[in-house]
Amino acid sequence: MTAEKIKDAASDAKDTVVEAGRDLLAQAKTRVADAASGAGAALRDGAEARAEAGRDMLADEGHRLAQSLRDAAADQGDGTLQGRLLDTVAGSVANVAEGLRGRSLQSMLAQTESFARRNPGAFVAGAALAGFALARFARASAPAAPSPASGNESPAVKTIPARTRTAGNTTAGNTAGNTAGVPS
Repeated sequence: MTAEKIKDAASDAKDTVVEAGRDLLAQAKTRVADAASGAGAALRDGAEARAEAGRDMLADEGHRLAQSLRDAAADQGDGTLQGRLLDTVAGSVANVAEGLRGRSLQSMLAQTESFARRNPGAFVAGAALAGFALARFARASAPAAPSPASGNESPAVKTIPARTRTAGNTTAGNTAGNTAGVPS
């Protein structure tokens, strides 16, 4: 019977080790899931903080733009159409900037999504316009590339000679003062 007792003890030990391994695996899974959840929450919080900082910066720029428009309206004069128009636009820009400051990122995204569903054409047109404006702003604010000929100066605008027609053949050249070959 000792062999049977040893066999039972070995089986019990195996079961105990297997159960302990399952418990350790479950604990490890829980710890990994908690760590991943914490990392995800930290990333989400960081992204939200950056988005809120960007929103506040955009609102500040909106207020500066509104003030610049009000100054331009004052320069135009109160009675002129341009002055009144600039003042109205300045008020609208200030209202939008203040509206940005008072909203959460989630509410702005929900409102944008709702607008896009109600007016898909206007949304696409607005997105395209915003994209073009952003591209022009990025291009205008990028530092000028140095000219290969002069080192660190900004590149000069290259002019391409205009084509002129003279007696049936086309030649490249400067047309300043040359009207003999231009068809009427």
